[in-house]
Amino acid sequence: MGLFILLFLNLYREQDKTERYVKAVVIWTLLLTGITLMWSLFYRLNAYTLAASCLLLDVILVVRVIRNRKWPAFRLGRPSLSLVNVFLLGEILLFLAVFYYALKSVPYNWDSMTYHLARIANWSQNQSVLPYATHIERQIASPVLGAYVNLSVYMLGGSHHDGLMNLLQCLSYGTNAVLLAGIARRIGLQKNMALLASLFYLCMPIALAEATTTQVDNFSAMWLLAFIYLMFPLVESEKPLEWNKTAGERILYGAASVALGYLAKPSVCFAMLLFLVWLFLLCLKRKARFWVMGKYLLVAAAVLGMIVLPGMLFNAMAFGTMAHSAVGQRQLVGTWRPQYVLINFLKNFTFNLASEKVETTRILIERFLYAAAGFMKLDLNDPAISEDGQVFAFPDFPALNCDVALNMFLLTVSLLLFIWYLIRRKHQGRLGRGFSVYAVVSFLVFCAALRWERFINRYMIGYFALLSLFVAIQVSDMGQKLKKQVWRLLCLFLAAGCLVNYYREIQYLRELAPFTKERGYFAYHDSNREEYPALVKAIQESGSRSVGLIIGGNTYEYPIWGMLGDDYEIRHIMVENGTGKYEKAEFVPDCILMERYETNCIRYHGKDYHLAAGSGDGRFGLYLVVPA
Repeated sequence: MGLFILLFLNLYREQDKTERYVKAVVIWTLLLTGITLMWSLFYRLNAYTLAASCLLLDVILVVRVIRNRKWPAFRLGRPSLSLVNVFLLGEILLFLAVFYYALKSVPYNWDSMTYHLARIANWSQNQSVLPYATHIERQIASPVLGAYVNLSVYMLGGSHHDGLMNLLQCLSYGTNAVLLAGIARRIGLQKNMALLASLFYLCMPIALAEATTTQVDNFSAMWLLAFIYLMFPLVESEKPLEWNKTAGERILYGAASVALGYLAKPSVCFAMLLFLVWLFLLCLKRKARFWVMGKYLLVAAAVLGMIVLPGMLFNAMAFGTMAHSAVGQRQLVGTWRPQYVLINFLKNFTFNLASEKVETTRILIERFLYAAAGFMKLDLNDPAISEDGQVFAFPDFPALNCDVALNMFLLTVSLLLFIWYLIRRKHQGRLGRGFSVYAVVSFLVFCAALRWERFINRYMIGYFALLSLFVAIQVSDMGQKLKKQVWRLLCLFLAAGCLVNYYREIQYLRELAPFTKERGYFAYHDSNREEYPALVKAIQESGSRSVGLIIGGNTYEYPIWGMLGDDYEIRHIMVENGTGKYEKAEFVPDCILMERYETNCIRYHGKDYHLAAGSGDGRFGLYLVVPA
């Protein structure tokens, strides 16, 4: 409700509806983060304090609206049946179908089962987002912003309807389509081309696959696009940057967007940095004064620091360092030696060029990469350019899931249109030409800097969004040179290609959506479907009300919370990493769930626990306390 009140407050100040929406989202996210951190300091973050804080905020905002006395005029014109509006309606329907499956689906992606949602359940139990004892360090160290937002959903009802937590990604997916259209309009494209950019995003397999999950890549891409949208008027203007309220407000919102993007997923920060480089070069060209740029830089740095500092302090408390190496540093290439960076670039760049229908493309790409690495006397699978030394391989086809969905159509179209851009670049408008360079360079830098892994496509979502705009810019330029009939056929072909991708992905999502909790959590890894429910049933039948966990870093922890419900106390015990210092000495569980058990007896806090049940494959053992 607070978000919509903020929108209402901004209506009288801003003429641009998209900008009102973006600013409201920024403010709402900052307020929610502030509320979360404030109550966490006192270990009083729960449904009551959260609801009371939001209600108080709503009252304050309503009073401000009433006192302001500037009521916006709503004008609802007669709907037009123009072709553009028909296209817009079609895209809305595409989004609504995804929204339906997001609501209907149980969270199932691996990251959420191990740490995204597992930490939310732990935070809710602890009534704080401060560090706690856990065997899965990523629960503490991985980017937190999406989890903060979903924590509020979980506390206010999501623990019983955890499909609601899919809506963060789904709404971000829809918001990104709106932002792409808005950026396209600011570049100077017509409405139909703005909708083409949105269509490419809505039908992008990896973005669509993630839109019904609790991953965070659509969410992080939203902050990248929000940053570009808010800052683009500074690029658009031909006047030197001045020290004034209008520019200052943009810098503040832009800095907040950068910080929130970093907290959502730092991989989008490459594109943000390159946008700032573009803006800086334009400021130099316009002869902006250095003291003005310096003051804005200090303001932005202060805003950025205030927003990201709490998360860094939490990492320092848990691990003794501001950023855990297993989360951020390992995503970057392990060496900046040129030959390694080049091979890493080629691996990332060609990963989306494999065709499902033509197996030869996969074979040729692999041969090319191994030949290139051999020519440079490098190991293609060196850990410096391959996460954990993974062997380069394409995913099993059809590659449609939320980790590996390929985006061959968009990348192939972008490559072909890049040839057009090289031919026509001197004849394109300043903004379109500049943004095209920015989009392409951002994608190329990303491919060079991010260490290849099987799931690299997730990190690419924001960069693929920029390529969607690049495609729209070039297709718009083609409309000035090609015959109208040819250009329309081209647009029809591109739209058809997008819709084919959409149809294939939506069919895949339809297969996942009907699952119950017990099956849905394991839709992605069905080998666990029988194991976990049996263990949970054994815990319930034992009469235990508290559970100690001794598990590994890749264990599906969240399904244990989801199937047991809110009436159980669940905590990690015998933790040997840096978070072990937060283990609660007073916690004596009724039972212990141990992964890869090798003993029939465990002694913990003066009590003996004997093996009572085990999974068929010997993976999990359930230990019950021995009566005194």
